[in-house]
Amino acid sequence: MINWAEPHFLYLLILVPIFMLAIIIANQRLKKPFLLKLIRGLDPKVRTFRSVLLILTVFLSIIAAARPRWGEKLEIVKGRGVDIILGLDLSRSMNATDIEPDRITKAKTMLLDLLSRLSGNRVGLIGFAGDGWILCPLTTDLEAVKLFLDIAEPGMVPIPGTNLARVLSKSLSLFEDVKDRDQALILLTDGENLTGDPLPLLKNFKEKRIRIFTIGIGSIEGSTIPEYDQSGNFTGYKKDSEAKLVYSRLNERLLLLMAKTTGGRYVRAESRIEPIIEGIKKLKKGELNGEEFVRYEERYQYFLLAALILLILALFLPDRLPRLLLIFIFPLSLRADAGSWMRKGNRLYREGRFEEAVKSYEQAQVLEPDNVKIRFNKGCVLYKVKRYDEAEAEFQLGLLGDRRLKEISNFNIGNVRFRKGDLKGAIETYIQTLLLNPYNIKAKRNLEFCQRLLEELKRKPPPPDTSQAKKPKKEKRSLPEIKLNSKPRIPKTEAMRLLKMLDEKEKKTLKQRFPRKEERVDRDW
Repeated sequence: MINWAEPHFLYLLILVPIFMLAIIIANQRLKKPFLLKLIRGLDPKVRTFRSVLLILTVFLSIIAAARPRWGEKLEIVKGRGVDIILGLDLSRSMNATDIEPDRITKAKTMLLDLLSRLSGNRVGLIGFAGDGWILCPLTTDLEAVKLFLDIAEPGMVPIPGTNLARVLSKSLSLFEDVKDRDQALILLTDGENLTGDPLPLLKNFKEKRIRIFTIGIGSIEGSTIPEYDQSGNFTGYKKDSEAKLVYSRLNERLLLLMAKTTGGRYVRAESRIEPIIEGIKKLKKGELNGEEFVRYEERYQYFLLAALILLILALFLPDRLPRLLLIFIFPLSLRADAGSWMRKGNRLYREGRFEEAVKSYEQAQVLEPDNVKIRFNKGCVLYKVKRYDEAEAEFQLGLLGDRRLKEISNFNIGNVRFRKGDLKGAIETYIQTLLLNPYNIKAKRNLEFCQRLLEELKRKPPPPDTSQAKKPKKEKRSLPEIKLNSKPRIPKTEAMRLLKMLDEKEKKTLKQRFPRKEERVDRDW
């Protein structure tokens, strides 16, 4: 079936019969005796043939201007960047208040600032204390990294204490063995290494060209460590096995040694992070995994070529009268097409200008409201700007397309439902994706992850919500929530209330993945 990118140009086809009528009238006038003398020697058949060529040229030019298209193909848009692991200290010493408001809040604020400048790279997140926990694997979806960062807090790693060697070994397991691009580990910690020795592992980082950038969170003078219960109530200050107050201090020497040995940089939390950003920019970039977009197969060039050939033939014929007319008609085929809105949207997406990309796809959608490929691309951008309900609605329309489009639409719907906290719905759509393509590795991996998370929830139901009965004395320290956009046709105040509940449900679901039961160790801060 032929799709027209610029269907409004087809209205110009009315010029074809008008042009034919004008040529007939002109030929009738040429039969007058005094005009016959002026054109003596010209064959009337040549003049008629030339008129036919001009009419066909006009017709084909209008068709080319309307941009006929048939057949689509998926285009993989690839970017260039580096792999970056963010290591966040989640030991109890990060509750210390020697920097305002406290160490963990300062560290998370700095990470949000870093993430806003790492667009185009693959980023992962590891939380560590006495062990390292992979909170988010390497991904180009920085919003996912922010989501896991938001739920990270001291005490969520089962083994307490601080073991920098464990976070180094976890990072090595996440990094791929690549040679076309550099890799980096950014550590935000007070540097108090209570167990293990990270120095022997630095040799592996240096051999694999993995730079370690360290940010010291804390002060040289140090501070006591406040403790809180599960409800966030202050219960006192941390004491050691001899009932003495524990003072946590910044171990600047170790952090500086780790950075210098691997070719990285070290800064304090009170300083600016520009040296870290500059160091990342100097790393060698390589090709990263691409994302899929639907691209139309343009066919206007065939009609344009045919019109050009006919025009050349007409120009070599004796009669040159209609040349001036062709100057106004032929450039119609050079006008920009509506398909350019699609290409512009893809380009804006690659540049990270998502709101502008949405508007471009909407312009294409006005011209072809029933084209599911436009809907799919629009859904991809809506997903990026966290308008999840609208994105899911667009991906649902993608299910009306061919088998390949159904597969990737199902996969994206699963991602949207996971973001909304609907694990069962996500599992269902990932299964549908695998039924369409059993070799879809991403769908299989996401399915297994959601199933494990759901099983964990069944084994350990979430605790009852007591926020209505008793208000915690200590307000939860967290970064601004990642809001979902409201559904259409719902009052704004009601929509915001519902979306806040969904956001809290998603965070609570993610927190259930990480058991709170800690192992007992002597130095657990």
